[in-house]
Amino acid sequence: DAISTASKFGINKDRAVNYNADREGTELSYEAIDDAVYLFRREEKIDESWKQEVEKDYVKRSKK
Repeated sequence: DAISTASKFGINKDRAVNYNADREGTELSYEAIDDAVYLFRREEKIDESWKQEVEKDYVKRSKK
């Protein structure tokens, strides 16, 4: 669980996300991180929505 592991290192839960560790999940995660970095550089803030698509994919494909 990425979120509980991140908390052990002092990382807030809104900055961690569980993902499917396969080609599709990793690609989606990198895209989300790329967008978050771009947004932070442009606006100097990131809201929790940065990880929504990754979370949706994780939930959808983890149930199979």
